[in-house]
Amino acid sequence: MNKRDYLRSLGFQVGERGRFNSAMKIALAKYEGVFDEDQPKLKLNKLKTFKPAKNAIVVPGQRKLREARMITGYTKEGYKVGFDGCIACHQHMVYCQCPSLVPPKIVATCDDILVRIP
Repeated sequence: MNKRDYLRSLGFQVGERGRFNSAMKIALAKYEGVFDEDQPKLKLNKLKTFKPAKNAIVVPGQRKLREARMITGYTKEGYKVGFDGCIACHQHMVYCQCPSLVPPKIVATCDDILVRIP
């Protein structure tokens, strides 16, 4: 049901276009449901055209080498930074085959034994 149909069911004379008067707005505010035009339309056709990012490296048959977790490091200014990927091979830490993970350039220090700061 849309707003205009609801107002017609209450006895208001509502056209197909135009603004609502104050009495109509009060009646709409008292309604406790959800109107059809308030619900967003799902765009299901966009799901079919999904493509992975250009810089993502997809290797079929990858196997997990580590457990996934968030690694934290610190910038020169002392801010805490979280990361979970290797910058050297552009892989998530689970699939990275490097001997040690290389953090983003912003990370200056990290206490984790898996991380090597260049």
